[in-house]
Formats: sequence, structure tokens, C-alpha cells
Amino acid sequence: MLIVATKEKVDFLSDKKADEVTITDLMKELSELDASSWTEKTVGYEVRK
Repeated sequence: MLIVATKEKVDFLSDKKADEVTITDLMKELSELDASSWTEKTVGYEVRK
């Protein structure tokens, strides 16, 4: 799971349909922002039955 936090509200991927979005699209939009205005954290998880 990838968690992204920004200092200000950002409308990511507004020009894409939900079934067309990839992580690459998100990372491209993030790269256009000032690096000090956002951060990311990857968290692993396990689904148990």
C-alpha cells in the first residue's frame, strides 16, 4: 500500500478515468510538485483467512 501526504490539497489524476490510472501516472504528477510539499510511505500488509 502506498500512502502519499501533501501539505496542500491536490487533485491528482483528475484527467484520468479510474480504470486507466497507473502508479506511474501518480508518480509523474508527484514529480511535478516541489519535493518538500509531499512525502510517501510504502506499507506492507498481509491478508489472512
